[in-house]
Amino acid sequence: MTEFRFRPALIRLTSGQPVRLLLVNQGQIAHQFVTDYLRTVAVTVVDATMHVESSGLDIVRLEPGAMASIEFLPRSKGRFPFACTIEGHREAGMVWVLEVR
Repeated sequence: MTEFRFRPALIRLTSGQPVRLLLVNQGQIAHQFVTDYLRTVAVTVVDATMHVESSGLDIVRLEPGAMASIEFLPRSKGRFPFACTIEGHREAGMVWVLEVR
């Protein structure tokens, strides 16, 4: 994450194979992401202060310099949009796509 983009902008995954995404905020301001896809998937989120296992995930927010990992098992195939929902960030182009094949 940086101002105002995710790199890479497209991540391709294989359905049924476990995934570990490492998110790093390399920007100077806070960023977060939201996606409907992870709201219905069991996830594990780990950062410097927590280790959480949940039946779904609504939002991940990272302050500048922070990092977190998200682990899950993708089952639904398709293209799923993610976006930073801090005011103005999505509009500035801070979006990415998770493609599950």
